[in-house]
Amino acid sequence: MKKYHVKKEYKHDYAGIGKKIYRKLHSVFYKICGSNEKAYPFYASYRHRKNVPADPGKDYMHYITEEPVYLAGFGHGLGGWRTALMSAKIFGLEYAYTPMVSEEWEKTLDLGYGLEKADDLIRRGFKKVRLPYYDMNKKESCDLIRQIIDSYKGTNAVFYNEYQQWTAKGDDQKCDEMIREMFWNTPRRKEDKLIYDNVYTNVAVHIRRGDVSQLLSQGDESMRLRWLELSYYKNIIETLLSSLHNRKIRFYIFSEGEEDSFSELRETSADLVFCLDMSAPASFLHLCRSDILLTAPSGFSMIAGAVNKGLKITPEGNFLLAPKNEDWVYADKTGHLSEGSVERIKSLE
Repeated sequence: MKKYHVKKEYKHDYAGIGKKIYRKLHSVFYKICGSNEKAYPFYASYRHRKNVPADPGKDYMHYITEEPVYLAGFGHGLGGWRTALMSAKIFGLEYAYTPMVSEEWEKTLDLGYGLEKADDLIRRGFKKVRLPYYDMNKKESCDLIRQIIDSYKGTNAVFYNEYQQWTAKGDDQKCDEMIREMFWNTPRRKEDKLIYDNVYTNVAVHIRRGDVSQLLSQGDESMRLRWLELSYYKNIIETLLSSLHNRKIRFYIFSEGEEDSFSELRETSADLVFCLDMSAPASFLHLCRSDILLTAPSGFSMIAGAVNKGLKITPEGNFLLAPKNEDWVYADKTGHLSEGSVERIKSLE
């Protein structure tokens, strides 16, 4: 199978060499095992599962956490937070925060505000317990994890989900709601520095290009699912201009590349601001805080859409599902909206 490569600037921040080596060995180990279940006996937590104390008392705390994925884009990387939040809810545990590798992302988002940090708990003497992979869609798999957790009653412990543990199908949207609450509740929002002008209706337009362009040029046709033609955005921009003609609208283009490569958008009468050199954390912040957001087939802007309190327009057939509510409007692959969707936009007047 051909390997494809993406430049580091289009990926989530890498961890140190130690963790890279660990993840490589982890991958090899699971290939040798052949399945998650065959790896169970190698986990100390699995072997401990039958040691349930008869009288553990109540003077102990259990937390669960998961490290954000660092060998992927930000939307993928955020999966660790979402999964651990859902795990805490399912198993009745407290959630412990594990920050991203990037200090810039942490400073921008500050999602850990008011939460216990997993590393701090370990330094204070909590036992670190690595859980094996489990399937949240299967009762027997979750029951196994509950048995493991129960065996540590009486012990202060932080349970760590395995690398890229996943939620049950559909639960990612519930987790995004939790991320939204964390985002808006932090005092950091009062410090956000935005380029938006409140005189305008500020429309953020996310056009995914960097990593997708590179992989398509290398022959990775699977990236077609993550590509939208400029005509798609052009049609939506024109719809917004005509539907909200009584408003002053400004469009901010968040993408990568040279401004000339987006010349098709200049064929509209739109007031365009190109934000092609803005950092990923700052771009994400602006997507979250726009009045209207045009998402791409990308976890980056779809999660921003989950956080954003305004109207979101997203492509039909996106492999990343959006909630079915009035905050989300769907466009077909050419950027045309249904009559009902256009009426929803007009109701913003």
